[in-house]
Amino acid sequence: MQRLREQVAEELPDLIRTDEMRMKAAQEDTLSGALRRAIHSHVLSLTQIAQQCGVSVVELDFFLTGERELPSSVIDRLVEVLGCKLISAEPVK
Repeated sequence: MQRLREQVAEELPDLIRTDEMRMKAAQEDTLSGALRRAIHSHVLSLTQIAQQCGVSVVELDFFLTGERELPSSVIDRLVEVLGCKLISAEPVK
């Protein structure tokens, strides 16, 4: 039991830091930020979303923390899986 407590105490700072990165990245006023918010609020699990997009959970998690970007082909699949629509705030010429 003591070893388990020590392990939790050792890992907790990294878990807190990663969670803060996820929250900060999701708050970005960007397309990536909007996709991150959609992922967080979707009914599918992160594993299910990753599988349907053809990426690993680790790759998707790196995107959620803002540590890595996703290729446009994965973003296209992500938009489809999440059921997102891009709506322009400005009239299109």
